[in-house]
Amino acid sequence: MRRIALIILVIIGIFFTSNLFINVFWAGIQKVDAVTKATQSSSGSGRTNTGNSNSKPNHDYSQLEISKVSFDSGKASIQGITDLPEDSMLNVTIAPIQFMSAPVSRKTEVRNGKFVASLAIPNNPEYSQGIYLVDVIFDPRRQSPTVNDWIPSDGKNLTGKNAVTDGSETLLKASQQVELSIPIVEQSATTPPTGQIDAKTIKQLKKVFSGVDSFTQYNDVQPEPTGDIVILETYQAVLGGKTAGYVFKVSSPGYSDPIVTLIGISIISNKMIGILILEQNETPSLGDGITKPAFLIQFLNKSINDPFEVGNDIKAVSSATISSSAVTKVCQEVVNFLKTIQAGKASD
Repeated sequence: MRRIALIILVIIGIFFTSNLFINVFWAGIQKVDAVTKATQSSSGSGRTNTGNSNSKPNHDYSQLEISKVSFDSGKASIQGITDLPEDSMLNVTIAPIQFMSAPVSRKTEVRNGKFVASLAIPNNPEYSQGIYLVDVIFDPRRQSPTVNDWIPSDGKNLTGKNAVTDGSETLLKASQQVELSIPIVEQSATTPPTGQIDAKTIKQLKKVFSGVDSFTQYNDVQPEPTGDIVILETYQAVLGGKTAGYVFKVSSPGYSDPIVTLIGISIISNKMIGILILEQNETPSLGDGITKPAFLIQFLNKSINDPFEVGNDIKAVSSATISSSAVTKVCQEVVNFLKTIQAGKASD
């Protein structure tokens, strides 16, 4: 009987000890779970940006200020501050108040809450001493997907005194009037008289329009300035005493500084027969691909009735759509001006 009673007592002890362990273990699990939930709730309320677009704060942007405008060595420097996201693209323009139809512009990006743009000023009387208007514009429709994660393309979180409405979208725009005295380089004794073309220019003209007798400056019809693209000079290509075509020297805003392009068009075939990038400061190994034959050859022998559009009849340089589009837009501008010239001659 004693042995049986001892066995029963052992069984009862094991039973109570097991229940105690299970209860303690379960209570521990419940406590850990409660701490975890509390931690998650706390961290969720103070969430920071970790690169996930769903975790990015949805706050307003309002600061876009021009802090300094200066001129040195033929260039205007525009500096400013902003609260816009890193890599936001800004369009900066400057033009004399009395000559607003032909502004000089370039694009620049926001870096650490600041922006800087350097614009080459044309060497002509319109851009000399006087009052200039400087504009800096942030257009949410022309931003990278990364920036649009923070500011949607409709600009709904752009606010403050610099917010302006453009249709159903909102932009940020900062403007400032400044007085600058820009020296104009006078004609030197070695500069050819008006109407004559210097040897360097003739050499360039022959690269885009070969096989003609001579070139003469064309001033009968003046181009109407449209946007940021400016036709700087126009030349007639003469063969057998008759006009065989035209060469146009054009400035347009690139990704960095303005791009200056030379384009030759035959009015016998109505086709583009030459194109040359004279000046550019695009990103090395990216935007500067617009100077390469692989890109420029696409334009040769194209009809003046072709669209000249990136993604349509022109393939952009890889990762350089802005630079590539700058060249196609120049072609469109030149073709439109040529048609204006031809229409004028037809009516004579």
